[in-house]
Amino acid sequence: MLQENVILHAERITNWAKRSIGYDVQLTTSSGLGDLDSPTRRVVPIEAVLDSNLNDKILRIPTTAMHDEVSRIVHSWSGSLNKYGLQISTGPVVPFRALNLLSKNGKVPETHAPLLWMQNVTAMNIEWPRQDVTKQQYVAINDASQPILVPNKNYVLLRRFSAKEQEKRLTAAPYICEAFKTPFLGLENHLNYIHRPNGKLHREEAYGLATLLNSSLLDEYFRTSNGNTQVSATELRAMPLPSLEIITHLGKRILSEKIHLDGLDELISEVLNYDADFNMRLSGVANA
Repeated sequence: MLQENVILHAERITNWAKRSIGYDVQLTTSSGLGDLDSPTRRVVPIEAVLDSNLNDKILRIPTTAMHDEVSRIVHSWSGSLNKYGLQISTGPVVPFRALNLLSKNGKVPETHAPLLWMQNVTAMNIEWPRQDVTKQQYVAINDASQPILVPNKNYVLLRRFSAKEQEKRLTAAPYICEAFKTPFLGLENHLNYIHRPNGKLHREEAYGLATLLNSSLLDEYFRTSNGNTQVSATELRAMPLPSLEIITHLGKRILSEKIHLDGLDELISEVLNYDADFNMRLSGVANA
């Protein structure tokens, strides 16, 4: 079961946004049944828990000083997907509704398009077809399938679910359209994809965004607001991002220096200029 939920009990307060200014919140946490009698307590400003300025009210639970530092860094960024003309959408192929369009074999691009599932996407890498995946990895190209296919453009693909035992909640990979000679692409419903509807997501942007999303920094930030194993598009839309110049620079560095996964955090700490010691502690937490 991919379940790990926060159970929330709250009381509605009239005009809460104005009344909450200056209030503190006590956070009480425990690791399990063994320490319920001696939980960890900390007090934080309510602004660290709930930002009333956002349209989508996202609850954050910064349980450690590390979370405070992560939030300080991320909230210093003024960018976002929306500001950069980007959108995040959910893969439109729902398998049980398209059974007659899916197959385990096909001819790309003549009669079929590649169908990417969550299993085809790992951190910074897309593998299709995968021989160890028994799912149908082809979708027919015809009039019936047109509504569920996307144009073959550059994207950033993200898994919408993660297993509890995975080191990180966020798993993203750049998809570059030259990978497959096809006019269309199938994206299964357990994937999210970042795209620029009124333009092109450039190769360097795709690699830079995927690098950020696979970082220990954003993974730890995401965990303060996400209480389960589902990766919500709402939370990703609200997530602050550094400037587009920095994102593009990250992408250029990844492409030119062929940096591997274990070097992503070091690259980001260098480019974003935050403390190397903090980066080591952050990477240690993310990999624990």
